Amino acid sequence: MDYSDSDDSLGLFLTQNSFRDEEKSPITQNLATSAKRFEPIVSDVSDDGMISATVALEEDERREEGNKVSSRFGTPKRDEEMNNVTRRRLAPSTEKKVKWATDLFREWQLERNTKAVYESSLNISPIDVDLDDMTRDELNYSLSRFICEVKKVNGEDYPGETLHELVICVQLHFDLIGKPLKFLSDPDFLQVKNTLDSVMQDRAKLGLGIRRKQAQVITVQEEERLWQQNVLGCSNPTQMLNTLFYLIGLNFALRGGQEHRDLRWKNSQIQMLTNENEETFLRYTEDASKTNRGGLKHRKLQPKVVDAYENKKDRSRCIVTIFKKYEYHCPPEDKRPDALYLRPLVKPRGAVWFTCQPLGRHKLANIVANICKQGGLGGYRTNHSLRATAASRLYDQAIDEQLIGLCKMIKLTLL
Repeated sequence: MDYSDSDDSLGLFLTQNSFRDEEKSPITQNLATSAKRFEPIVSDVSDDGMISATVALEEDERREEGNKVSSRFGTPKRDEEMNNVTRRRLAPSTEKKVKWATDLFREWQLERNTKAVYESSLNISPIDVDLDDMTRDELNYSLSRFICEVKKVNGEDYPGETLHELVICVQLHFDLIGKPLKFLSDPDFLQVKNTLDSVMQDRAKLGLGIRRKQAQVITVQEEERLWQQNVLGCSNPTQMLNTLFYLIGLNFALRGGQEHRDLRWKNSQIQMLTNENEETFLRYTEDASKTNRGGLKHRKLQPKVVDAYENKKDRSRCIVTIFKKYEYHCPPEDKRPDALYLRPLVKPRGAVWFTCQPLGRHKLANIVANICKQGGLGGYRTNHSLRATAASRLYDQAIDEQLIGLCKMIKLTLL
């Protein structure tokens, strides 16, 4: 198909129809001038050739799509990624203790080797082999002496229970690196077992570790003081955050650390529900905890489920009401992080009382201690005091001890 520069071509360009323009008006002449400046680029390929080329291109695209691997499954794992997946998983707090124990052992080993070189009067042999590469005989030799010689930074002896924990943590370390050992049951490590047993008995005779420091419970009378003194309440952001933390820890009997930090908004462990009697309550469903990691070992364990009902007698102390208020004063859902506890603003901005940043780990760890200090409550109070208080109050209400341990589907009336 051939287009010329005749007047007919202008009609075709403007209307896609062929026609003769006998008389051109000034407007038409201007259009003609513009059309010549923007003439279409027309291929000399025939219509049949264009159709064939298009069909071939579409077939190539379909062929390329067919060669692509389906995206139904996840990204293939590399060897180093699989090593991380298959390694034994421990609770974060336990992994921290394992690292502490192995670091302490290596620090002791370095100091002992230094003394072996520079203090020849001691007549001791250095331990040159790294912990991970030691044979069973070398472990027997090293661990037995480590148990006898290890001390606190201030030079004091560790209690017997701490020594036992150190040995178990070193044992867990070998589990994590794929060399499972049993220091206290394997006959090959009888020297380690006998040494630990003997030293623990000696420390017990000295009274070390007999009295353990435990978080004290908060009595009903002490809690009333906290409310009366406005330590607990909702009049400002910090007070509201502390009160929500207090009520959640008390009503759901949460552990002081990880279980609070794990609380989130998306796919939350805490749901607001209404029963057939039109009673509103919060339901906490445990997903993973220190004693229920969710793996093969714990797959048959039922998660802890606790219901905390609204306090109709006093809405100012109601966990449901305070949870609603807290959510209202948080940033919009699309802006806030997934962590439940957010940093309070010093100067609230209208309805927004909290920032878009999670509350710091150390701030979270000291909430109950700060609450009790403000209220003038003495003794050793920590976040774990809330869990101990929940168990104590349930026991006072004649709740079965097994149910208290499980905390499963209990309608709590702690306030």
